[in-house]
Amino acid sequence: MNNPEIKRGVYWLGDQVVRPRLEDDPVYNWFRSKKEHIQSSGQLITLDNPLGFPVRKVSQIGMFSLYRCETTGFIYANPRLSTSAIVDYFSGENAEEYFHGVEAGFDVRSAGVYAPQTTYLQKWLDKGSRILEVGCGTGGFLEILRDQAGFVVSGVEIAPDAAVYQTRRGVEVQQTPIEHFLDTDRFDAVLLWSVMDHFADPLIALRSCWKNIKPGGYIFIGNVNIDGFDHQIIGSEIRTFRIPSRVNFYNIRALTEHVKSAGFDIVECRTPGELDIQIVRDYWLNGGLNGRTAFLETLLLNDDHDSAALAFQTYLSDNALAGYQTILAQKR
Repeated sequence: MNNPEIKRGVYWLGDQVVRPRLEDDPVYNWFRSKKEHIQSSGQLITLDNPLGFPVRKVSQIGMFSLYRCETTGFIYANPRLSTSAIVDYFSGENAEEYFHGVEAGFDVRSAGVYAPQTTYLQKWLDKGSRILEVGCGTGGFLEILRDQAGFVVSGVEIAPDAAVYQTRRGVEVQQTPIEHFLDTDRFDAVLLWSVMDHFADPLIALRSCWKNIKPGGYIFIGNVNIDGFDHQIIGSEIRTFRIPSRVNFYNIRALTEHVKSAGFDIVECRTPGELDIQIVRDYWLNGGLNGRTAFLETLLLNDDHDSAALAFQTYLSDNALAGYQTILAQKR
């Protein structure tokens, strides 16, 4: 714990052993209970750096090693669950509780995420455009895309327990991983919202998306940005690092390089996040110490400075420094 870089966020990793609190993570607990079977059945795999650049080991979380690409900053875990193991998890009872929680927060997510991102996509896609969402869950985003913008929507989702919600919404969803899906008519756009962290092989998943997009069509990705303010402050204690549920951790450069390698040209990168300040504030108020300085405490914890905190969040979002990123890219 004497690493001088410890206050720098995700690059605190150095040689220290990171120990995030995983006991309340359902995927971790499921893995621990099934570990022997998962290992004996070959459902634990390893991933080489998808772009082939040199890497270095930066940390260890139990049996999982974290590696960082020296060129792009991409961080990834080995070993990891295979696609079949991920399907097994989402075919169990844990998924039902998870999707119930997703639905409970639908109104907030719809207003704060789905509706504004749909408006953004309307700038690039005409009414009636065919959109496929990968890992569409309960179909809430598809519903907004259809009802607000008039897009023709479909989804792929590996969890059978999400089907009851999809049916209520009247959205067409196939229960399959994107790696096994191919639509011969192809789509005007493929959407991946908060799923890149989970793929067994993210580059294969992106290339599978490419096959399903019309020439000149788009891929739209929303994902955590590990170079964002909240990650830089909270570091290893942030909930992002939940292994083996999440095994791929992207900054903007890493995600753009992966997208380009899969056959797309980048159109626009943004960090439209709105929650960095609240996430850091909640972390400190609950006893967290990472990144806590008198100046930042005054800015983020003093009610008299709410307008300054809001302006700071706007600054982060406008300058690619917020903790959530979106990338729009076009198929070559």
